[in-house]
Amino acid sequence: MSARIYNIHWHGPFKENEIKFVEQENGVIYELYLLKGKIPYAKKSHYYCGQSYSRGAGQRLSDWNHHIKDYRRDGVEEIWIGYIGNPELNLQPSKHDVDIVEHMLISYLTKVLTQDYVLNKNLLDFPLENVCILNQWYKKNTNKLYQRTPIGSPSSIIPDVLLHTYDEELEQHEISGAEKIKRMKV
Repeated sequence: MSARIYNIHWHGPFKENEIKFVEQENGVIYELYLLKGKIPYAKKSHYYCGQSYSRGAGQRLSDWNHHIKDYRRDGVEEIWIGYIGNPELNLQPSKHDVDIVEHMLISYLTKVLTQDYVLNKNLLDFPLENVCILNQWYKKNTNKLYQRTPIGSPSSIIPDVLLHTYDEELEQHEISGAEKIKRMKV
């Protein structure tokens, strides 16, 4: 059975006011974003995964009805923005591709953190297809990969490799992955 394979380039962590400048500077449309912060009266951080297909994360996060408003006044602790694939090839992922990746990430976060700490209320079950996601975590404003990321950061919760397989006959989901990709010298 074949699988959809996606390579996501994540950049961050950013603060809310930095996102629009990054998109303008890089000339890239970031289709995905991850938020981490505390909601009112909460002691622990809550997470949110969203998409901004064709508009960019900065524009989506500034919408009047966005979940970023659910966080406390002191704001979101971390924002990670990501794009799928290689923008230098000018290949825009389809809306379906962005939906699948968002669905996978929300499902994974919900299973790992429990629904109590994820603000997303839909797409909680895994998609009914085989999906492989390669996550690369870059330092903001650079092309340098993180060697280590802070505990509790979305970049430390979501593994570098996330593989979902679905058996149609048995109607069973299986998740596997690798926390970190080992960097090799060649």
